[in-house]
Amino acid sequence: MRPKVGLILGGGAARGYAHLGVLKKLEEKNIPIDFIIGTSIGALIGAIYASGNDLEKIIKDVRDINFLKLIKMLDLNIPQRGFIKGDKIEKFLSSYMKKDFDELKIPLYAIATDIKQI
Repeated sequence: MRPKVGLILGGGAARGYAHLGVLKKLEEKNIPIDFIIGTSIGALIGAIYASGNDLEKIIKDVRDINFLKLIKMLDLNIPQRGFIKGDKIEKFLSSYMKKDFDELKIPLYAIATDIKQI
């Protein structure tokens, strides 16, 4: 019986690219991932990958996002909850992700904090 392999992915936008590189190396070495834990961009990348998407396609799509495409995805908002509403980003990401956690090919644990409760 082999030990379980868990992948922990952290926050920070630039780390999102690094997470893709780590996933690529794990696939190249045929190292199976039994579960993913992520926060912020790590939870997002984890959810996209855990949904069973082709990693090469994900990497290609991310590389195709230039500054202009990124700006077009930002639907600015008068601050009530944040500066970005997120509707456009959600629409973009919804094509990659499953609707429910129990539909994921790899179990995912997303970590978040409610700042109002601190």
